[in-house]
Amino acid sequence: MVTFRYFVLWEAQKMRADGGPSAQQPTLSDITITSELWRRSEPGASNLDETTAMRRIADIVGAAPEEVFRVCAEVVRDLCDAGSSGITLCKADDEAPTCSWVGLAGKLTEAPPPDLPLAVSPCKSCVENRHPLLLRQPHRVFPDLATKVPFWETLIVPFGYDRKALEGAIWAIAHDGETRFTAEHAKILERVAIFTATTLHLHKGTRQADAQRQELELNYRELEHRTKNILAITVGLLRHQMREMTEPAAQEAIETASARVAALGNLHGLEKDGASDRLDTVIASVCRTLVDPDPRFQLDLDLDPTVIKPQRAATAALVVSELVINALKHGLARRKTGTIAVRLKEAGDNCLQLSVSDDGAPLNRDPDQKEGGAGLNLLVQLANQIGGSMSVDEEPKRFTLTFPAQ
Repeated sequence: MVTFRYFVLWEAQKMRADGGPSAQQPTLSDITITSELWRRSEPGASNLDETTAMRRIADIVGAAPEEVFRVCAEVVRDLCDAGSSGITLCKADDEAPTCSWVGLAGKLTEAPPPDLPLAVSPCKSCVENRHPLLLRQPHRVFPDLATKVPFWETLIVPFGYDRKALEGAIWAIAHDGETRFTAEHAKILERVAIFTATTLHLHKGTRQADAQRQELELNYRELEHRTKNILAITVGLLRHQMREMTEPAAQEAIETASARVAALGNLHGLEKDGASDRLDTVIASVCRTLVDPDPRFQLDLDLDPTVIKPQRAATAALVVSELVINALKHGLARRKTGTIAVRLKEAGDNCLQLSVSDDGAPLNRDPDQKEGGAGLNLLVQLANQIGGSMSVDEEPKRFTLTFPAQ
C-alpha cells in the first residue's frame, strides 16, 4: 500500500510540475545523473574477474538456486567496488505491487532497507524503460532509502527474462561521495543481469523438463506393467481355452497364439529392465521362455554380444520366436528329445546373421502341403521391416535371417 508520505510526495511532485508552491521538492529527474556515466572513462573489472564471477553464479544456480540472488549481489559488489549491492524483484501482492529485496551484500546487510512500493520506487522507471539509471542521493526522493547506511551514488540496471515470470533490478550502491560509477560498470551490471537471468531461466526449464521426464517415465512404467499383466492374462485364457478344445488343429492354433503372446510379454519385461537393446540377451530370453518349460528339449545358444536399436532387436526376436515355435510344432513334434540351436554372428558389411536349426524331422517340401505357409509369410514380413531377408537350407536344416545392424 502506498503510505501517506508517498502520497504527499506524489502530490508535491505534481504541484511542482504544475508550477505550484512545492517547486523546491526534488523529483526523480533532479537526482538522475545517468548522462554522467558516458562521460566517465575509469576502467571496470578485468575480464578474468568477470569470467570468474559468471562461473560462480552458474555454479550456485546448479547447486543451490535459492542462494543465487545473494551470490549475484556479492558478485556485483566486488566487480563494481561498491559499498553495497542488492537485487530487487517486482512482486504483486493483494494491495499494490512492491519492489522487494531478495539479495544483499556489503554494508546494507547490517541495516537492510525496507521493500518499496513499486509505484514510487526507482525500479519502476528502470524496469519500464529497460535502461540503466544512475542516481545521486536517492533518499531525497525515496525516503525509505534513508537508512543508517547512506545512499550516495546508486547505479540500477534492469534484471529479468520474462516480465510475467521474473522482473526486477540490480543495484550497485556507493556510501561515500568519492566512489563514482562509470559506463563500464553499467555494462558489467547489464552482463551480470543477462547472464544470471538466462541461467535461471535455463535452470527452470531444465527442472521442468526433468519433472516432465519423470512423469513420463512413471506413466510408461505403469503402462508397461499393465501391458505385461494383460499379456499374461491373455496367455492364461488361451491355454485354458486350449484345454477345452477337442479338435487337434484348433488346439495347435491356440497353442501357437499362446506362445507368440508369451514371447511378446517377455520382450516387454526386457524393456522394463533396460536390456531391450542387447540383441543377444533378448534372443536368449525369448528362446528360454519357449523351450525351457518342456524338459524334453534343449537349447544350444551361440550368441555374440550385440547392441542395436530396441525396435530392431524386438523385430529380430519375434523372427526367432516364430522359428523356435515352428521347430517345436513340426521339427521336434514326434521326438522324445531334441535340440534347438540358435546362432547370432556378424556377417560382414555391417550385417548380422541370425539362424535357427533343430535336429528333428527334415523340411517338408510337398507342394500340396500348406502347413507352415502362413508362418513363413509372417517371417518374410518381419524380415522386411528391418531391411533383412530370409533364407532356408535343407541340409543341414536351417532358417537364417540376414539384416543390417543399423
